[in-house]
Amino acid sequence: MDITYLTDNTCKDCFNVIELKGSFQSLGVFIDNEKYVDISSPEGKSFLIKYNITQVPTIILSKDINDYETIKKVLEQAGTFEEDNKFVFRKLESLNVKYNEL
Repeated sequence: MDITYLTDNTCKDCFNVIELKGSFQSLGVFIDNEKYVDISSPEGKSFLIKYNITQVPTIILSKDINDYETIKKVLEQAGTFEEDNKFVFRKLESLNVKYNEL
């Protein structure tokens, strides 16, 4: 599975989004590829629009996350599965960390 870390380089005291990787790995998710994309880049802006992302930093998981049937209910409480079957983590406030509201 692929993970995209959507970051905000202007937020110097935001939490380190890579910390979410360990949470997914502890649920048994195997991560093949990792990519960092800042929201100021063309690709980052595209993600913000495409997935209507309002809190950063966050992560986007590839559609392979759907292979992990056993954790789908947990994921649905933390974010949304999109039309292209990718998962967007949206509940940053539940982590009790510093993030930016867009």
